[in-house]
Amino acid sequence: MKKLRNETMEKIQIKPRLNHHDQLIVHLIPHTHIDAGWLKNMDEYYSGTNRLVQKDAGAVRDIFDTVIEELQVNLTRKFAIAEMGYFSMWYYKQDEKVKEAVKNLIHTGQLEFINGGWSANDEASPSYNDILNNMMIGHEFLKKEFDYTPKIGWNVDVFGHSDVATRLYSEMGFEAIFFSRLDYYEK
Repeated sequence: MKKLRNETMEKIQIKPRLNHHDQLIVHLIPHTHIDAGWLKNMDEYYSGTNRLVQKDAGAVRDIFDTVIEELQVNLTRKFAIAEMGYFSMWYYKQDEKVKEAVKNLIHTGQLEFINGGWSANDEASPSYNDILNNMMIGHEFLKKEFDYTPKIGWNVDVFGHSDVATRLYSEMGFEAIFFSRLDYYEK
């Protein structure tokens, strides 16, 4: 098995895609990836408490405060938010001035919602109903508050991929999906 794996790895050659000027094009997408309950509960991540568990983790609320402030300062910046559970916690605590600023940033395209589930579902473990409920709750929030429907699937920290999620995302109207952790045999 080890020999087969080594031979397979030797055959795999990742070649960067170059443009017509032989320049490598790299896209950096500033985005959220905030686990709901990985090492701490949602309230601890939101407020930045319980540093005994995770010393270097900041407060989610501070991330959103900073992002919204910086997007307004620099109109060329963009940011994508994936998890509605945390964003809704933050949004409902804001005054009308900040809420209007958020709506303006969405309108101008500086702030985008990707995936839009309540949390980032791990495709390797949830059932069909779990994926649907997670996405439905997040999408209902976006529709109610911003009349917004996400068009991009975003799973950058999943531990396995399922055909169920891909099929559901397609039926939800997603135009593209971005993911990570593709097994090297699949590359």
